[in-house]
Amino acid sequence: MLVGTGSDVGKSVLATAFCRIFKQEGYSPAPFKAQNMALNSYATPDGLEIGRAQAVQAEAAGVPCETDMNPLLLKPNSEHTTQVVLNGRPVGNRSAYEYLPASVDGFPNPDNFAAIIEKAGYTNVTRRSQSFGIAQIYIAQKS
Repeated sequence: MLVGTGSDVGKSVLATAFCRIFKQEGYSPAPFKAQNMALNSYATPDGLEIGRAQAVQAEAAGVPCETDMNPLLLKPNSEHTTQVVLNGRPVGNRSAYEYLPASVDGFPNPDNFAAIIEKAGYTNVTRRSQSFGIAQIYIAQKS
């Protein structure tokens, strides 16, 4: 997991590099970014939108891109508004902070997200609830 709070500091470039390195070492990496703010998007094979960086990371990992890799994409269209793309589909333009309640409702619940991790080929998936359930940490083993 790469964690950082700054924009344009190289997190996506590092994630892309790690996807390729892990792929070359025989692992099966897959990119994931819960929320991404970007002007550019990429069309998945089924015609839905994800962030361009996650599409490049998927290519580096040797896997097809899908909306689970970037469930919430924010595409700014002015200083105070953004187009909200939820699970690959535009759901409208929202002012700052207006999109958050709808975006939270669009994320899989913790148990369903654990199933997504298992579908990606991981076993022994466990999760730790943080901040009174606001955040979850998932730990799993690659089969």
